[in-house]
Amino acid sequence: TALDHHAEMLGNSKAALIPTYSLWYPSFPFAKNPWENPAANAISPDSIHLPVDKKTGKWSALKNTEQWDTLVWSKMLVKNLLQIEKKYVQKGAKYLTGSGTDAFGSMPGISLHSELEMLHRAGLTNRQALAAATTNFCKVWGWDHIGQIKPGSEADLLILSRNPVENLSHLKEIDLLLLDGKILKPDSLVSEVE
Repeated sequence: TALDHHAEMLGNSKAALIPTYSLWYPSFPFAKNPWENPAANAISPDSIHLPVDKKTGKWSALKNTEQWDTLVWSKMLVKNLLQIEKKYVQKGAKYLTGSGTDAFGSMPGISLHSELEMLHRAGLTNRQALAAATTNFCKVWGWDHIGQIKPGSEADLLILSRNPVENLSHLKEIDLLLLDGKILKPDSLVSEVE
């Protein structure tokens, strides 16, 4: 089929896909309410384009016909989206994460986690999904000075309590953050925002 041919072409190319699933995430029946994430306390709904309802995690009444048309289009798309992506994954397509932050209800930081969840649901292993957010960028663009823990490399690090390869939700269990050579505790970041 045309899809098989296209998937094989992607798998054999140097190109990488950035699906930006977080733009459609509220349309999926299994979507979690992003406002229940502790990091959401640092985000104002006024700073988000088409924020989802704080109680339900779904889109509330939209302001105009164009917004409604966009939402309907996205709901039709999500029905087949994962099946298409699964074919791409089977044929070896490479992936990068893109959270679509600040558009159609996606939220800074939080939407990256939903993006990783969606890549896993599309057939990537947890390790492959993590690589889509980290080392794949280095490989695709030849950035060998970042994303590695070695002398001469630039790398910001999350020190986690548990292994995210076992479960992607462990990414939210942050003990420390090393950012530009500074050690930061997650609690201090939230208190700075409040």
